[in-house]
Amino acid sequence: MRAQRGVTLIELILVVGLLAMITILNFYEKQADLEQARARIVGSLIFQYNNAVRNALAQNIPASSVTYLGSSWLKSSACGGMLTPGTEYLPCDFPLATAANPVPFGRLSFTTTVAVSGTPPNRKFTATTSTSAFSVGEPGAGLKVRADLSGLAVLAAASAIGTGVQASAGGVSPVAATSDSSYASSPVTGVITFVSSNNASNDVWLRTDGSNSMHKTLNFDSGVFADRQITGASRIQNLAGQALFLGSGSGMTAVTAAGVVVDSNAEIMGSFRVRNNVQVDGDTGVLGNIWTSGVVSATGNVASSANVTAAGAVVGQYFSDGNDGNYYVDPNGGSQMNTVYANTYVDRNDPNYYVDPNGTSRQNAVLANTSYASVFYDINNTGYYVQPANTSRLNAVQSNVEYSGVFYDINNTGFYLQPSGANRLNGIWSNGLINYGSIEVGQFIQLDAVSNEGWGCAPSGMLSRTADGSSLSCVNGIWRKAGGSAPTCYHYTIPGYAAYDVTVWACPAGMTKMGWDSTGENWRTGSDGTIIGQNDYAVVFCCQF
Repeated sequence: MRAQRGVTLIELILVVGLLAMITILNFYEKQADLEQARARIVGSLIFQYNNAVRNALAQNIPASSVTYLGSSWLKSSACGGMLTPGTEYLPCDFPLATAANPVPFGRLSFTTTVAVSGTPPNRKFTATTSTSAFSVGEPGAGLKVRADLSGLAVLAAASAIGTGVQASAGGVSPVAATSDSSYASSPVTGVITFVSSNNASNDVWLRTDGSNSMHKTLNFDSGVFADRQITGASRIQNLAGQALFLGSGSGMTAVTAAGVVVDSNAEIMGSFRVRNNVQVDGDTGVLGNIWTSGVVSATGNVASSANVTAAGAVVGQYFSDGNDGNYYVDPNGGSQMNTVYANTYVDRNDPNYYVDPNGTSRQNAVLANTSYASVFYDINNTGYYVQPANTSRLNAVQSNVEYSGVFYDINNTGFYLQPSGANRLNGIWSNGLINYGSIEVGQFIQLDAVSNEGWGCAPSGMLSRTADGSSLSCVNGIWRKAGGSAPTCYHYTIPGYAAYDVTVWACPAGMTKMGWDSTGENWRTGSDGTIIGQNDYAVVFCCQF
């Protein structure tokens, strides 16, 4: 019978040694996996920080270049940051990333330098962030630079950048997308450097900071209408010297200096206002109103099924009735119209003159075979007017022929002129003769002119009066009292001749001074043969009528 054998000590030691080696190898493998996982987490933190930098600077580009330490400049003041709560770009639990409080794994601190160039609205920025060396270990026990882990963190950060999509016959598929962010790690120092900016020329994302340089067509591949909209835009601007086309391509070439070209049918639901000229080369159909403060010019026809209203002038060579071509308006020639309806017709050269059929009109002159109006007012003074169906008020009437039953005094209708009947006048004034048949006076005739009896007059037959009211008549060129005889005349010599004596010397009572002689040139003889004057005497002639 064979004896049973056990495990020798050597065999046991060998087994234990193998197990220990396997355990140690497995520990290092697990430790490496853990370090790599933590390095990837650091990479995601780096991407998160760089993305926050892009967003913050895109909306708030500093006035000049600046350097930031750590992450507090992107965090809320509620947790020690620099931004008003609600405007932060990083959460409060994001590492401070300073030398005193680094990112735990890798012992990383962030230093971000922002370089700014250009002027608004085309300012550019480039934010470059450098970290401290990626180190692993415990402080005091020795830190080891791990460039391998820094490289893995950079790969994780770069892979976090979104991807683009492209449409094909088989559907939509992802493609690699480039961005204006870049990440790099030094294989020697373990320092990580990452950059974000708004001046990239190949960024596939539609930016909100105005920095896009588009090189390809912006294409919407969705079949849903709501997914193909551009909303919230305030301006779509064309390039200088080039036209901006809206609509499907028609193949037509834009006219010179055209800024925007709509090369398909267009429908406007609301008002359409043009601040300058409108030029239509083809037909235009409008179901509603067209309002313009400028000129509407058409080389073809302008047809309207409703009213055409213009606050200014409507200019055209010829306006034809759409229902009957026999009616038309030719501004430079003859026009034929059935009826013209308008609230007001305004003079195009002077708007102060107008015709308002339902109100007051103001015209410089009216030339017509027949004019109809309730009242015709004086253009300069509306207090004077002609009212065909009622009383009129005129300052003067000058006409070859005037027809009226009665002409009333404008101030007192108790006085009037009635051509076919009796008249009542306050007075008759005339520079010439009133020569038409007889004049019959019911009461009195008042003679205002005063004449002197014996003075000359013309023509014979006129009536006048003396200062005391005695009637005079012109007889053979001499004013004589009615029924009187030839006057008796006397001469009076005034000794001590002086020029003014004859002007103040008065004839005896009842006599009238007829003249005087103050020349003293010759002897003067009166009608009775008496010598009546010498050189130093004046003679006054007085007559008694």
